[in-house]
Amino acid sequence: MTGTTKATFVLVHGPFLGGWGFRRVASWLERAGHRVFTPTLTGIGERAHLLGPDVGLSTHIDDITNVLVYEDLRDVILVGQSYGGMVITGVADRVPERITQLVYVNGHVPTNGRNAMGGLGGTSHKLGEMTGNEGPRLLPPFPFEAMGIHDPADQAWVGPRLSPHPMKCLEEPIVLTRGEPRMPRAYVLGTAREALIAFLKADPLAHFVEKARADGFVFHELPAGLFPMISHPEELGAVLERIASAAR
Repeated sequence: MTGTTKATFVLVHGPFLGGWGFRRVASWLERAGHRVFTPTLTGIGERAHLLGPDVGLSTHIDDITNVLVYEDLRDVILVGQSYGGMVITGVADRVPERITQLVYVNGHVPTNGRNAMGGLGGTSHKLGEMTGNEGPRLLPPFPFEAMGIHDPADQAWVGPRLSPHPMKCLEEPIVLTRGEPRMPRAYVLGTAREALIAFLKADPLAHFVEKARADGFVFHELPAGLFPMISHPEELGAVLERIASAAR
């Protein structure tokens, strides 16, 4: 760790994990001299006991906005993995003055008025068929192969900690009052998603990747699946370090 903090990262997890999923990446970045926050979204991970029928995308945008405000964070590099891309986009709409860059890790890049599945609201994807009918509707964790987590040691670490994801979060459309975020944006794309595509019978990132390319995002690629913070933490840390260095 260097004597001077280089950058401030807030790492926002996607489905099934919690802030703990970024532990290895956070450690890598901290050793490189960065300040790192890894909050857990309401209703997931160690905050699963807070799950209720009203927990949705807006709740999670509030979660991360409050981290930035109450920790008085500025010049933040805000990172969102998978569904976390929805969250960081909403946070950028709320407090753009606190954010210097957005980074989407296999992330959802939303269009105003649409939800995490690309729809206008309601269930519009195969994912909706995987949930139950009692209590908050939940999306069960994907199989390890679909998540791109192949190492037995990683599976042993991750397996007991996985949480189902509230479907309302995926179905609630995002509302952007300021239009598209204006700060620099980067996309980290995992190129080893074959098992995920086979499981879902479609590439869930295709629409978002297309939008990111059209919007001029800077792209980085990793030979990883949907969850590189688990399978390729050092490689992801190195990409985030490069992004931070380019921003200085």
